[in-house]
Amino acid sequence: IPLSMGKPIKLAGEYEDEQARQEAYGAILHKYPQVQNQGDGMKSFTGILLYLMLDFYCTYLIDEPESFLHPPQARIMGQIIGETLNEYQQAFISTHSEDIIKGLISVCPQRIKIIRITREGNTNSFSILDNEKFQNIWNDPLLKYSNIMSGIFHKSVVVCESDSDCKLYQIIDEFNAQTKGHHSETLFIHCGGKHRMSNVIKALKSLNVDVKVVPDINVLNESNTIKKIYESTGGDWDDLKEDYSKFRSAFNGGGSSLKRSIFKDFINTILGASTEVNLSKEEINRIKEEMKIATKWDILKTSGESGIPAGEAKVAYNSMNAKLKNRGIFIVPVGELERFITEVNLHGPAWVNSVLEQFSDLNNPVYDKVKSFISDVTS
Repeated sequence: IPLSMGKPIKLAGEYEDEQARQEAYGAILHKYPQVQNQGDGMKSFTGILLYLMLDFYCTYLIDEPESFLHPPQARIMGQIIGETLNEYQQAFISTHSEDIIKGLISVCPQRIKIIRITREGNTNSFSILDNEKFQNIWNDPLLKYSNIMSGIFHKSVVVCESDSDCKLYQIIDEFNAQTKGHHSETLFIHCGGKHRMSNVIKALKSLNVDVKVVPDINVLNESNTIKKIYESTGGDWDDLKEDYSKFRSAFNGGGSSLKRSIFKDFINTILGASTEVNLSKEEINRIKEEMKIATKWDILKTSGESGIPAGEAKVAYNSMNAKLKNRGIFIVPVGELERFITEVNLHGPAWVNSVLEQFSDLNNPVYDKVKSFISDVTS
């Protein structure tokens, strides 16, 4: 008895007898494509579905259900498994597909437990991400539709603030790896801003994923945010608190009391971005805007570590930065992504696209600073 694929057949009208009705039904069914003539993906899909429908089984062992399936179909497979299993049934699923996981979580998140297996030499180790931890991610719409789940299939993960950061850093990391004769096994993911970083870090850490964090330098302006990030990596805030307090005290107050040396560094950054004799209109407008609204933190974000006052604040920052790096937290040393290459005066995705268009050769010296930084992060 062949299995056919198509919409349910609904016969219209009346028939002389049951034989006539069945023949009419069969005539339509005969036009439908049969599963046995489909590709391996559809045959595997149907085979798993049939077994799930036989509810006298209480336990299923399913190996790589995404095999031969395109990502959208793999996600549907995950949804069907989650929808078909009743409360008295359990499935152990081996998968390398985040789409399978997302499909399952979309229909039965309360039933999912993720176990990550890592292999070092001849030894396997197992880490469990229980329901409560990944529910914190799944309940956040921005994180739910990100590629965070891909992190469990990579050797290491770098958590960034934005998609723009991920795009350029990933390109640079792959270039660095290729120049050394190997391929990158690092995934760069963003979580829609620094405030979500701690939740993602905790979830990935619970699965023994090697996690690195790359926030902009202005994360230090938010004590609660940097504290959560530091603690999510396993750090004790008491170890950082004294250095942080000394560093932050140098930035108290508004922009009216800016030190001359800090603002000088900011101006020098603008002047050093181009060799043109005259300032461009964009540069003049930028300086005007900074003079209107600039605070010490604003200038720190655009000047980076060079904007930190000499003396106690610098000493405290160096000590604090060393402890942050020890926990896998790498503050962007130039302030933010766009300050690595100041030849392009844009922001966000437009900046990344423009940089890659203007400097298509990654061997160009303009990439030296960001290459060095990413090499430090992924080493």
